[in-house]
Amino acid sequence: MELQVLRDRHYQLFLLDEGQIILDYVKEIPYGIYEQKKAVNPYYHHYNDPSFHRLILFDQKKQLSGDIPMPKNGHLMIRLPGNRLLFQIKDPDVEEDFIRYEIYQVVKN
Repeated sequence: MELQVLRDRHYQLFLLDEGQIILDYVKEIPYGIYEQKKAVNPYYHHYNDPSFHRLILFDQKKQLSGDIPMPKNGHLMIRLPGNRLLFQIKDPDVEEDFIRYEIYQVVKN
């Protein structure tokens, strides 16, 4: 048996109802893409880029889902009652006078 180092990074864990857990993690960014984005924005870091975040749902015994992409331009903020998640929506190309939020509910298929 051999252990491998994962380059993806755990970002946040949220405890849902019925003992389920949702993991927000950040995927590894290819070096070339990182360098391109850094050239455009010197303050860029892929931890703040929702396109590199993924969610995975677990119960107490096993993984229940594969990678679930975030809503477009969504940043997971908090867990709400009833297996709901609050996302802040930030469009980097639009300067808005207000903060947009969306609520999603985790449901079993």
